Amino acid sequence: VPRAIAPHFRLRSPPPFTAVLRHLQTVGEGGGEELLSSWPSGCGVSAEAAFGQVLEYLEKEGLGSDKLAQLRPLAFLPVANATRLVPPGCLFIRLKEELSPLGYELPPVYTKYLELLRQLGVRDEPGAQALLAHIW
Repeated sequence: VPRAIAPHFRLRSPPPFTAVLRHLQTVGEGGGEELLSSWPSGCGVSAEAAFGQVLEYLEKEGLGSDKLAQLRPLAFLPVANATRLVPPGCLFIRLKEELSPLGYELPPVYTKYLELLRQLGVRDEPGAQALLAHIW
């Protein structure tokens, strides 16, 4: 939407954190499979790139402990060739073996957001406690 008409539609850029949070809650329902299965392949933006823009927004927003706590349980990071969304706590920087659906390796496209992702729960390697947390 052109900037000149955005106010007429009550659009704000960047959007408030509460709007982004509500959106992430909605798209992550059911692992985001509905959203990702209908992702338009010809739109010029991959799911990974789109969610990378979300991470960029979150970095710029500056997240305090309350906002981090609200984001941690949300499934908003695409994994498995963008077929599923998972919460940050299901991602690990290194995996020696396949652990899905309990854990996934961090897609390389997100390494530039590593500091933020660590604050959200991404760990270097999975431990038994981390994997058990996703079973219950």
